[in-house]
Amino acid sequence: MHGRRRNLWIVAGLLAATVGCRSSAVNQTSGLPAAPVAAPAGGSTFSRMFQPKPPGPSQQKPLDGAIVNAARKTPLKPESLAHIASELADGAVDSAFVGEETSTSDRDRILDEARQKYQAALKVDPKNAQAMRGLGRLYTRIGDRERAVSSYRELMQNYPQDHKAAYEFALALARFEDWTGATAACQHAIAGDPENRRYKRTLGVCLAQSGNFEGGFDTMLSVMPEAEARFTMAKLLADSEKPDAARQQLQLAAKADPNFAPAVEWLAAFDAPAKPNPIQTVGFEQPKTN
Repeated sequence: MHGRRRNLWIVAGLLAATVGCRSSAVNQTSGLPAAPVAAPAGGSTFSRMFQPKPPGPSQQKPLDGAIVNAARKTPLKPESLAHIASELADGAVDSAFVGEETSTSDRDRILDEARQKYQAALKVDPKNAQAMRGLGRLYTRIGDRERAVSSYRELMQNYPQDHKAAYEFALALARFEDWTGATAACQHAIAGDPENRRYKRTLGVCLAQSGNFEGGFDTMLSVMPEAEARFTMAKLLADSEKPDAARQQLQLAAKADPNFAPAVEWLAAFDAPAKPNPIQTVGFEQPKTN
């Protein structure tokens, strides 16, 4: 009992510190820009497409002073305090990935404070889905694969029926180019929501990236027109350094829909003759000696 009460005070202290400290991420959510963190080193065209886009100012979560005041004045249940701490941490993480003016040290401080809030939330409510998901997102965005996977696995163990969490796990694994793991997570998500077109589209990409091009194409074909599916396959094949196979898919895409401009234009670029190098090499002759 005393340990639980102590944990409640930990979260309450974090909330109070967040409101009282002018330099904290909470008071700066609406005004503090931050430089985006780079994705994990390397990466293909399709692993980079899974990177989350920085939220614009209108997407940032507002910090509700009334909620914080309620946390100070009214005894709250552990899950309520965990929710408040996670909301504040979510807002801080969003602010850390907006803009390009915040120094690396300031961004790291904001992210560390957010991580501590998520972890404090889990101390008072160990199965808090929002805090586990928040940690998974944070670790994914900073490129910490081991901790990101651990956070999402814990989330899935506690909420195996949450297809949205499974899909988010798939996107995280895709960012780290774990295409086999991403495929399995996508399939888990589809089992929970069989008609979700976005899940199936992503599954098609993950299957193709793992080497199952036929399975990937068939999956994409179930949720998009043939021309678009073949165009997507062409991009995947080109990314896998299979230009001849990519060109063949472009030809089939243009045949399936002659008005599908992306495929027609790219095919024309494929067939265009190579331009001669305008830079002429300059010969060098050894000076003659008498």
